[in-house]
Amino acid sequence: MNTTWVVVADHTRARLFRAEPPHATLHEFSDMVHPESRSHPREMAQDEPGTTHDSYGQGVHGMGTHYSPREQEYIRFAHEVAEHLEKAYNTHQFDRLVIAAEPDFLGLLRDAMPHRLRSAVVQEVGKELTHLPRAEDIRRHLPERF
Repeated sequence: MNTTWVVVADHTRARLFRAEPPHATLHEFSDMVHPESRSHPREMAQDEPGTTHDSYGQGVHGMGTHYSPREQEYIRFAHEVAEHLEKAYNTHQFDRLVIAAEPDFLGLLRDAMPHRLRSAVVQEVGKELTHLPRAEDIRRHLPERF
């Protein structure tokens, strides 16, 4: 089998395509959406970590990471996409992977993908293409061969 999947993603959406030879025509077969990444920051802040007091003295410290609630949602979505891709790769649904993603989200996806899945990536394109409506429009922004 020599099946290539193309992932076109940003912080809120990941579109999945099969690339069919000989000219690698794209056929969209799935669309993952993460509406939480679109939420207003005030809505996200409801689950922010609280504070804690030192066991000795007067110090008060914030609990949690240095990521904003919105960034935490972006990271969560990157992990969801990576997990979906990993399951498909492990069940031999594709051999090769091309990723076209908004540059910041591309980095989050790289971080979320296990080594075995990263080894299937044959091409990365740091562009935000999810807004393009037709597969042919997306294909024009990808390398001729992959």
